[in-house]
Amino acid sequence: MQDSLKTSQVITAALIGGVVVFTAVFMFIGAEPTEEPLISWLAIGFVVLAVVGHQIVPVLVTPGPPDGQKYFIRSLFRAAILEGAALFNGVAYLLEGQTLNLAAIGVLVGLMLIGFPTRTKFATYIGDETL
Repeated sequence: MQDSLKTSQVITAALIGGVVVFTAVFMFIGAEPTEEPLISWLAIGFVVLAVVGHQIVPVLVTPGPPDGQKYFIRSLFRAAILEGAALFNGVAYLLEGQTLNLAAIGVLVGLMLIGFPTRTKFATYIGDETL
């Protein structure tokens, strides 16, 4: 079970790192703010969907009693959903230059960090406080 926790931590860290690196690249390349930021508003809509979906979808995908494998799958689903919305906002920023997209990326990365898999969260999830 500890292996799945370590694997989950490594993959989640990679997802977070990818968003941070791509955001830095998008900021370096940048774009001038546009007057009609349609893609930016679509990306913000995806933030709302991701914030709600990262709590609901993993539970729907892995029903049943908690175990180590489900914790692994749920933590990756949560991080991947948030990462997708963050990258969409990065592309929207690259195309339209709206700083609101950068703020959205910050919120999503913050949620990914809050949900980062730890030994304590793992033990609480499977109901074994002795880990």
